[in-house]
Amino acid sequence: MSTRGRRIVAGLAHNTVVGDRSWASAHELDDALTRYLVLPLFFLLGVEVPWRAWRELGWPLVAFVVAVLVLRRLPVVLALKPALGLPCLGVVFLGWFGPVGAVRSDLQPGRGVRDPRPWAAGSLVVAASTVVYGVTAMPGRRWYARRSSVSGR
Repeated sequence: MSTRGRRIVAGLAHNTVVGDRSWASAHELDDALTRYLVLPLFFLLGVEVPWRAWRELGWPLVAFVVAVLVLRRLPVVLALKPALGLPCLGVVFLGWFGPVGAVRSDLQPGRGVRDPRPWAAGSLVVAASTVVYGVTAMPGRRWYARRSSVSGR
């Protein structure tokens, strides 16, 4: 049996045994985590945003952020394409999405690090990835759905 066939069988077996209650509880858990964990973390990040350091570091910092967003995940997923068994379109879609979610608080100046650049770079990567992936999520999903339905996959 092919890998895709095994996935289909595994999904059908899971749905038969667990049913809809698993999906509902997973959705409730996701909502709760978003409400009680993710939103306060982004609020705290917003409070600690180093605007001045971002401005002082200028274009090299912007180039670093773009490089991280483009090179952090996509090349790895493309290299794993044979093992994933996905079409090229699916691999590119999977490789693009995946926002950076946390910056270590001990990188902040005054907490063991004297140089403000690591905190500025890390916080801008998190902020930029949140905005970029948030803005491209829905158009990307629509694009993927259109392209995959046209190609018949």
